[in-house]
Amino acid sequence: MAASDTAKMKTKPGKPRFIFVVGAPGAGKGTLSKRLAEAFGYVHISVGDLLRETVSDPATSDLIRGYVERGELVPGEHLFPIIKAKLRDCVAGQVVILDGFPRQLGQVEGFEREFGEPLLVLFFNCPRDLAKGRVLGRQEGRAGDTSDMFEKRFKEYINLNPEILDYYGRDRGKLLEVDTSRDSDTSYGNLLRLLQTRREWLMLLAEDTYQP
Repeated sequence: MAASDTAKMKTKPGKPRFIFVVGAPGAGKGTLSKRLAEAFGYVHISVGDLLRETVSDPATSDLIRGYVERGELVPGEHLFPIIKAKLRDCVAGQVVILDGFPRQLGQVEGFEREFGEPLLVLFFNCPRDLAKGRVLGRQEGRAGDTSDMFEKRFKEYINLNPEILDYYGRDRGKLLEVDTSRDSDTSYGNLLRLLQTRREWLMLLAEDTYQP
């Protein structure tokens, strides 16, 4: 049986289906994920935005607030309930692009137990200096977009991302690496071109009514 057939079978019946997007801060995850979701009628959830929204709620625990405000990874046992609550309105079979998840392999276990494996994992690859320039030049000027915070998060990414790539690439055959070092339009074109090489993606298009 082909790896792509196996991947489809390991999604959970009656649940949404997922595309994970991983990469360094500033790699273009948010911009490209949102554009892809809008073009194909999928749901886009930025985990970073979701956590910022969560800590703006006075009812959020000091533990979760502390992780987010210090720019630290939220452990899977705390992150998963937040994501699960956000997914409550998603219907069976709906495709959700989960942008910024996972950031460490330990965040995956509870998610896959509940929802099954992702259809694909997109790795947006961008050189460090370019990614840093993008983060520091963001027009929205989010809190935490500082040089020190970028260096902290990039070091974390360098340490933790390889095991995610191994797990979904070598072990499961779900990984698609995309060069996002060019401008947004070129990077998006790269993404679409590479998606066309994956049977999982073509199967999604075949069941959809999207017209380019």
